[in-house]
Amino acid sequence: MGKYTVERAIAELAKLTLVAGIINVRHSKSTTELTKQDHSSSVILDAIMQIQDEVPTVVVSNISENSQSENLVLTGPDGTFCEIGPECPDARDVLWIPVDYSDPHGSYIEASQLRVTLLKLTREFSEAGYPGCEGCIDKKFQNLWNEGANRSAHNR
Repeated sequence: MGKYTVERAIAELAKLTLVAGIINVRHSKSTTELTKQDHSSSVILDAIMQIQDEVPTVVVSNISENSQSENLVLTGPDGTFCEIGPECPDARDVLWIPVDYSDPHGSYIEASQLRVTLLKLTREFSEAGYPGCEGCIDKKFQNLWNEGANRSAHNR
Protein backbone atom coordinates (compact mmCIF):
# COMPACT_ATOMS: atom_id res chain seq x y z
CA MET A 1 0.00 0.00 0.00
CA GLY A 2 3.02 2.24 0.02
CA LYS A 3 2.72 5.70 1.53
CA TYR A 4 -0.98 5.30 2.37
CA THR A 5 -0.93 2.54 4.95
CA VAL A 6 -3.53 1.81 7.58
CA GLU A 7 -1.12 3.17 10.24
CA ARG A 8 -0.84 6.43 8.29
CA ALA A 9 -4.66 6.65 8.10
CA ILE A 10 -4.93 6.07 11.85
CA ALA A 11 -2.32 8.80 12.41
CA GLU A 12 -4.49 11.12 10.33
CA LEU A 13 -7.49 10.15 12.49
CA ALA A 14 -5.49 10.93 15.65
CA LYS A 15 -4.61 14.37 14.28
CA LEU A 16 -8.19 15.08 13.16
CA THR A 17 -9.48 14.04 16.59
CA LEU A 18 -7.13 16.47 18.31
CA VAL A 19 -8.08 19.27 15.90
CA ALA A 20 -11.85 18.64 16.20
CA GLY A 21 -11.84 18.73 19.99
CA ILE A 22 -15.59 18.15 20.32
CA ILE A 23 -16.68 14.87 18.76
CA ASN A 24 -20.04 13.29 18.05
CA VAL A 25 -20.14 9.56 17.34
CA ARG A 26 -22.81 7.67 15.39
CA HIS A 27 -22.80 3.91 15.15
CA SER A 28 -25.06 1.24 13.73
CA LYS A 29 -28.18 0.42 15.63
CA SER A 30 -27.60 -2.00 18.49
CA THR A 31 -29.29 -5.35 18.62
CA THR A 32 -30.07 -7.38 21.71
CA GLU A 33 -27.37 -9.87 20.74
CA LEU A 34 -23.75 -8.78 20.62
CA THR A 35 -22.72 -9.38 17.03
CA LYS A 36 -19.18 -9.25 15.68
CA GLN A 37 -19.91 -5.80 14.24
CA ASP A 38 -21.27 -4.47 17.53
CA HIS A 39 -18.21 -5.79 19.35
CA SER A 40 -15.82 -4.18 16.86
CA SER A 41 -17.67 -0.85 17.06
CA SER A 42 -17.59 -0.97 20.86
CA VAL A 43 -13.82 -1.64 20.86
CA ILE A 44 -13.26 1.44 18.69
CA LEU A 45 -15.74 3.53 20.69
CA ASP A 46 -13.90 2.47 23.86
CA ALA A 47 -10.67 3.88 22.37
CA ILE A 48 -12.38 7.19 21.62
CA MET A 49 -13.72 7.37 25.18
CA GLN A 50 -10.26 6.58 26.55
CA ILE A 51 -8.81 9.41 24.45
CA GLN A 52 -11.39 11.74 26.01
CA ASP A 53 -10.21 10.62 29.47
CA GLU A 54 -6.53 11.12 28.67
CA VAL A 55 -6.58 14.25 26.47
CA PRO A 56 -8.43 17.15 28.10
CA THR A 57 -8.98 18.99 24.80
CA VAL A 58 -11.01 16.10 23.33
CA VAL A 59 -14.65 15.88 24.41
CA VAL A 60 -17.14 13.28 23.20
CA SER A 61 -20.31 15.35 23.16
CA ASN A 62 -22.82 12.82 21.86
CA ILE A 63 -23.03 9.12 21.05
CA SER A 64 -26.03 8.05 19.02
CA GLU A 65 -27.27 5.07 17.07
CA ASN A 66 -27.63 5.28 13.31
CA SER A 67 -28.99 2.23 11.54
CA GLN A 68 -28.32 3.57 8.04
CA SER A 69 -24.61 2.70 7.93
CA GLU A 70 -22.38 -0.06 9.23
CA ASN A 71 -19.66 2.52 9.78
CA LEU A 72 -18.75 4.31 12.97
CA VAL A 73 -19.10 7.98 11.97
CA LEU A 74 -17.12 10.75 13.72
CA THR A 75 -18.18 14.36 13.39
CA GLY A 76 -16.76 17.55 14.80
CA PRO A 77 -17.79 21.20 14.69
CA ASP A 78 -17.01 21.33 10.95
CA GLY A 79 -18.93 18.15 10.05
CA THR A 80 -18.03 14.51 9.47
CA PHE A 81 -14.27 13.94 9.45
CA CYS A 82 -13.94 10.14 9.61
CA GLU A 83 -15.84 6.93 8.96
CA ILE A 84 -14.55 3.63 10.29
CA GLY A 85 -16.02 0.47 8.82
CA PRO A 86 -16.59 -1.59 5.70
CA GLU A 87 -18.45 1.05 3.65
CA CYS A 88 -16.42 3.64 1.74
CA PRO A 89 -18.03 7.05 2.42
CA ASP A 90 -19.45 9.00 -0.51
CA ALA A 91 -17.85 12.26 0.62
CA ARG A 92 -14.31 12.46 -0.78
CA ASP A 93 -13.09 14.71 2.05
CA VAL A 94 -13.97 12.23 4.81
CA LEU A 95 -11.17 9.99 6.07
CA TRP A 96 -12.05 6.33 5.63
CA ILE A 97 -10.48 3.64 7.74
CA PRO A 98 -11.67 0.29 6.41
CA VAL A 99 -12.66 -2.19 9.07
CA ASP A 100 -14.47 -5.24 7.74
CA TYR A 101 -16.35 -6.71 10.65
CA SER A 102 -16.97 -10.03 8.90
CA ASP A 103 -13.48 -10.59 7.43
CA PRO A 104 -10.81 -8.52 9.17
CA HIS A 105 -7.94 -9.83 7.02
CA GLY A 106 -6.22 -8.40 3.98
CA SER A 107 -5.82 -4.62 3.73
CA TYR A 108 -8.45 -4.14 6.43
CA ILE A 109 -7.44 -3.67 10.05
CA GLU A 110 -8.92 -5.45 13.05
CA ALA A 111 -10.73 -3.26 15.57
CA SER A 112 -8.40 -4.24 18.43
CA GLN A 113 -5.31 -3.31 16.40
CA LEU A 114 -6.93 -0.02 15.38
CA ARG A 115 -7.68 0.72 19.04
CA VAL A 116 -4.08 0.17 20.18
CA THR A 117 -2.59 2.20 17.32
CA LEU A 118 -5.09 5.06 17.69
CA LEU A 119 -4.45 5.38 21.42
CA LYS A 120 -0.67 5.26 20.94
CA LEU A 121 -0.58 7.87 18.17
CA THR A 122 -3.09 10.22 19.81
CA ARG A 123 -1.01 10.19 23.00
CA GLU A 124 2.19 10.86 21.05
CA PHE A 125 0.70 13.77 19.08
CA SER A 126 -0.95 15.26 22.18
CA GLU A 127 2.27 15.06 24.19
CA ALA A 128 4.14 16.71 21.32
CA GLY A 129 1.67 19.61 21.41
CA TYR A 130 -0.23 18.86 18.22
CA PRO A 131 -1.99 20.74 16.61
CA GLY A 132 -0.17 23.74 18.07
CA CYS A 133 3.21 22.56 16.88
CA GLU A 134 4.54 22.06 13.39
CA GLY A 135 7.54 19.84 12.81
CA CYS A 136 7.43 18.33 16.30
CA ILE A 137 6.05 14.93 15.29
CA ASP A 138 7.55 12.05 13.37
CA LYS A 139 8.34 13.01 9.75
CA LYS A 140 6.38 10.11 8.24
CA PHE A 141 3.14 11.55 9.63
CA GLN A 142 3.74 15.16 8.55
CA ASN A 143 3.02 14.74 4.84
CA LEU A 144 -0.18 16.22 3.49
CA TRP A 145 -2.99 13.69 3.49
CA ASN A 146 -4.56 12.60 0.20
CA GLU A 147 -7.81 10.73 0.85
CA GLY A 148 -8.16 9.72 -2.81
CA ALA A 149 -4.79 7.95 -2.71
CA ASN A 150 -5.72 6.35 0.62
CA ARG A 151 -8.92 4.91 -0.84
CA SER A 152 -7.12 3.72 -3.97
CA ALA A 153 -4.61 1.87 -1.79
CA HIS A 154 -7.44 0.01 -0.01
CA ASN A 155 -9.51 -0.72 -3.11
CA ARG A 156 -6.86 -2.59 -5.10
